[in-house]
Amino acid sequence: MKNILNHLRHTPVPGRLSSRIACGVVMAISLASPSHIIAQNISETPSPERISDVLDIISRNNPSLKVISAENEAEILALKASNIPGKTSVEYSPFFQSGYHGLASSELIVRQSIDFPTLYSTRNKMADAQRSVLEGKLNVEARQIRIEAIKACIDYIGLKKQNEILQRRIAVTDTIADLYQRKFNRGSATLLETNRISLSLQDLKRELLQNSIAASEAEATLLNLNGGNSIDISRLDYDPSLLANTLFDSIAVPNSSVTANPLSDDAASYIAARPEIKAAQAAIQYSDREIDMARSSWLPEISLGYRRNTDGRESLNGFLVGLDFSLFSGSKESKAARARKAAAMMLRETETVRVETEIATTLRRLKVLREAIDATDTSLIEETLSLYNRSLELGQITLPEYYQETDLLFNRLSERAALINSYYNLASSLSL
Repeated sequence: MKNILNHLRHTPVPGRLSSRIACGVVMAISLASPSHIIAQNISETPSPERISDVLDIISRNNPSLKVISAENEAEILALKASNIPGKTSVEYSPFFQSGYHGLASSELIVRQSIDFPTLYSTRNKMADAQRSVLEGKLNVEARQIRIEAIKACIDYIGLKKQNEILQRRIAVTDTIADLYQRKFNRGSATLLETNRISLSLQDLKRELLQNSIAASEAEATLLNLNGGNSIDISRLDYDPSLLANTLFDSIAVPNSSVTANPLSDDAASYIAARPEIKAAQAAIQYSDREIDMARSSWLPEISLGYRRNTDGRESLNGFLVGLDFSLFSGSKESKAARARKAAAMMLRETETVRVETEIATTLRRLKVLREAIDATDTSLIEETLSLYNRSLELGQITLPEYYQETDLLFNRLSERAALINSYYNLASSLSL
């Protein structure tokens, strides 16, 4: 620091800087030193509050998921409530006869209708299959909500990283702008040079403000997804656990030398575990239960009862047994159930192809992004920044040259941060 100040005091540079201005320049330049770099390597240990923790909170509090869960439970209870014997009927008929005091005769019938016993078991299996279908739909919706939450978290982190770089650039630019204003006041700088730096500073501050607004929008998205309950994400950082998917092994970490096989043996298990595929499979199983139910539709409804007839002082007692057949509806119901199963199987095949294509496309894009991230050597950039600081200290470059070159280096850091953000956004879609 003393060497820099002595250089700025004693080097014969036109419009020699005062010590106070020199201190400001040195402080601004020191912000670009490696000790102030915010780590951009996504394999670093994340902060205590992780994205996965935020997702768990939202999964518990999301109002849409609560509504769907309650509706599903109500539908299952309704199915179970309908799988009981029919109503019990009681009929009593008194008969009167002219010239006869009191009841001449009467008839009492108590009847209970029940389905064929095996139908109750079949309906219970249908209810279980329907529960799986409803849970599948709930899981698909939950995945979409988690993806939306992940995107909001990663966008917030990316904006925070960009703001950290912007603040470094603003600190340097602000000091240089102040310096040029002082030089202009002394007549050693032109108005065009002064205005150019001032406009650059305005652009950087505007970008910082826009990023802050976008970060607030991401926080608002999480607030909405969490049912209006706020989540403190100020310490949120990239979560490497989101990339712990054996589907793409270590390709999920930039600077890795592992080459991923886009459709490895793990792809089949990953595809089978995707909520969309599991929901389609549940629909097929439910269609099987529908077919079983249709095939059982010919089984009769059984009526059991008690009958009592009186005629004067005489009475007769007996039992009722009846069978009610549906001879013509079973065939059509079976055809309809088989058609629904065929549609469900086609849906599963369609979803499987879509997920396979998504996996292959995503992994190819991840590979390109990883290569782009690895192509930017942050240590080289920071070393170059230090060299420019040293060159300015020795008077080997002018302030305009310093500003122009360091601005390009800051742009590269910003571009790398954006690539890492895109990488996490893309890779996280395979973590759910």
